[in-house]
Amino acid sequence: MKNILLLGISIFLLNVCEAFKPQKEYVNIPSDFGINFKEVKLKTPDEYALNSWVYEPQNQFFGYVEI
Repeated sequence: MKNILLLGISIFLLNVCEAFKPQKEYVNIPSDFGINFKEVKLKTPDEYALNSWVYEPQNQFFGYVEI
């Protein structure tokens, strides 16, 4: 009985999971948060298209970090 319940919960969670049903449009983009970026579309050798964002440096300097 435990195994059936665990299986049912697992199947339910897999159906709800966004990784298996990604949204086709962005909910937020970096500019919504004041971040400068460029959208880059890449094409792979096997003809898939990948969308990427390249973040541009901000004009703020917070100092050096010494390690």
